[in-house]
Amino acid sequence: MPWALDASATRLLRRSAKLTALPTLEKRRPVRLPDLQAMREHADLSTPGHRAIWAAALFAFFAMCRPGEISIRTLTADTSERARWSNFSFVASRGARNIASVVLKLPSEKVHGSAGFDRIVAQQRKMPELCPVAAFHQHQASNAPRPNEDATKTGAFSYLTATGQRRELTDSHFTKTVNAWLHAAGRERVTGHCFRIGGATFFFSAEKPLDDIRIRGGWESDAYLVYIRDSYVRHAELFGDVDATHLFYG
Repeated sequence: MPWALDASATRLLRRSAKLTALPTLEKRRPVRLPDLQAMREHADLSTPGHRAIWAAALFAFFAMCRPGEISIRTLTADTSERARWSNFSFVASRGARNIASVVLKLPSEKVHGSAGFDRIVAQQRKMPELCPVAAFHQHQASNAPRPNEDATKTGAFSYLTATGQRRELTDSHFTKTVNAWLHAAGRERVTGHCFRIGGATFFFSAEKPLDDIRIRGGWESDAYLVYIRDSYVRHAELFGDVDATHLFYG
């Protein structure tokens, strides 16, 4: 029927009521593009450490990663299931739009367990300053395993310190650093999970299909809907400015 809603929009309307009843923890704000821009402006991308954290931040956002997928809890934590440098693969430009991508194959993942999961970021040529593929190449140029280092034992977002020591990226150092960048720009602080929320919200706002967001984010249920902020914008677009001129309506 001409007045029938798109199936994905209908599903969102039915289920997004969950957003109004989220527990406090799940109301963490999403990372927004202005946040990423502020981070980039205040990061010192001449240093290997900041290059690693910037690449991790963009990966977390555009691949909708969980915090523990890009970092480790502590320097003494068991790192046997962490993502390693050898799990990265660069996919050259291909397809109708000729877009390159980077894949990080997680050896273990919350939903898929030991089967792992591929986190994928694609070129963002319309936002080159926020392109995760470009950030990965910068990270690679500064922090790739050296000849005496084993890529299968080197953390994906580990970095070289000023003294040349290899250091794993911890949750706390990642969060502390990005929040320092945000604070310098006068922006509100975030937690690691805000990047996953932000990525889902960003792709929803860009009108990417809900099922594609669910699949690429690694959700196997409709739980991903609680991550999507700004659903009220889609509601307004669907129900605002109704033209009743030609409606068959009593």
